[in-house]
Amino acid sequence: MHEMGALGINMHGFRPPGGRLNPATPSLLERLGFTYCSPAGKGAGKLGGIVALPFEWYLIDAYHYLPRFAGLRRSRTGTDSPLPPPALLRTLEEALQHLTRNGGYLALIFHPFLTAEEDRFGMLTRILSKIKELSDDGALWCAPGREVAGWILSHPETRQPPHLDSTDT
Repeated sequence: MHEMGALGINMHGFRPPGGRLNPATPSLLERLGFTYCSPAGKGAGKLGGIVALPFEWYLIDAYHYLPRFAGLRRSRTGTDSPLPPPALLRTLEEALQHLTRNGGYLALIFHPFLTAEEDRFGMLTRILSKIKELSDDGALWCAPGREVAGWILSHPETRQPPHLDSTDT
């Protein structure tokens, strides 16, 4: 963190490897000046002195494409096999539809190294276009994590504790 600051880069958020936090992580991140973290889980809210903006595994490209997520896929889809880009597109479209109907919070994570193939890049382009369309129409607010964390901190009436995932990947 200090080396990044020396370069003029201010870090605001942290996504833990494997999506898991240990009990000391929130207070350590707060001491280091982070305002939010993004572990695996559901919902968004305060976690000690910082905001938790969780992601759900089934909404992540790596879950769909990488063999190492076979166990998680099996529990949700019944298959160990990597899923094709259209399956991820359908999943994300359904999640966006649910979000625009019911409100809430949704984190999406895309890994650049997983979008090199043309069909995967095409899926990413389509879903990002849909997000832009919904945002332009006012159906959803699309913002960086630091802005979402700031909004949560400034609206105490909306704070609910997040539900963190304890699933091993």
